[in-house]
Amino acid sequence: MKFLDKLNKYNQKISYNIFALNGYNIMLIFIYWTFLTEPDYSYIPLLIIFNAIITSVFIVAFIVFCIEIITQYKIPFGFLKYKQYSLVLLFGTLISIIYLVTLVTCFLYGFVFCH
Repeated sequence: MKFLDKLNKYNQKISYNIFALNGYNIMLIFIYWTFLTEPDYSYIPLLIIFNAIITSVFIVAFIVFCIEIITQYKIPFGFLKYKQYSLVLLFGTLISIIYLVTLVTCFLYGFVFCH
């Protein structure tokens, strides 16, 4: 429960909102990739483009986070403290964290076992 409380304190940060909403981007891309494309190796460039888009959004979120740390900026809107919005952000954050953990483990697996 402390982990959720720590995440809730980041609701007022733009970078956290970008990170969380990218989770929904990942979910939509996964749904598109799983259900709307046929399994074929010709879609590998499309998969690379999707991963590049997702990763670039994470990089933008990190850059915005660094700027927020320097300027101590917080979003001045009160609706971000509502529990419903927090749950939406927490679900998106969970998806983003799962994606990042999967990406890191696949990279480390490929780096360790393929070289």
